[in-house]
Amino acid sequence: MTTQAQPAAEERLSKLEGAYEQVNERLNNLTQAINSLRSETNTRFNNMYIIMGGSWVSLMAAIIASNFLD
Repeated sequence: MTTQAQPAAEERLSKLEGAYEQVNERLNNLTQAINSLRSETNTRFNNMYIIMGGSWVSLMAAIIASNFLD
């Protein structure tokens, strides 16, 4: 009776190990996707800050120039 129980336990343990490996792979893929999204978001925000800064400098230059034209 113990000889039949042992292969069943080993088989179940093997299935659990396989499932843990799949979970680990999926979590690694999810981590990579999140890191990629974070990097893309940071790039977009940096570009937005550059555009906003350039717009602000242009606006200030226009205001200063208009004061000298009066």
